[in-house]
Amino acid sequence: MWKSIIYWFVTGAAIGLGLTTIFSLGIALVLAGAALVLYSIKQVATRNVWAALLGLGLAPALLLTYDNINIAPSTPSSGYGGWLWLVCWAIALLGLILGLSSLMQRHRVS
Repeated sequence: MWKSIIYWFVTGAAIGLGLTTIFSLGIALVLAGAALVLYSIKQVATRNVWAALLGLGLAPALLLTYDNINIAPSTPSSGYGGWLWLVCWAIALLGLILGLSSLMQRHRVS
């Protein structure tokens, strides 16, 4: 179970960081994440896909939070940090809620 959760989290994080950094290293991360998704269709359990949502939101949200905290006051912001930061945290929160409900349902059944 934990292997599948970690796998989906890393997959989502790769895609999320890739979308955030699309103009530099991002395309490679998006392609790697897409390859992991294609591989997982046959190999890894798909019931933990919520972890991909968590990784998709959490990794870029932490990167943008770090960027927003450490940006110099006189430096103009990149323009997308404010709303993208909120969207990423909302996606991470959705993944967390779905994950907790999924884990609670499994615990209740067993």
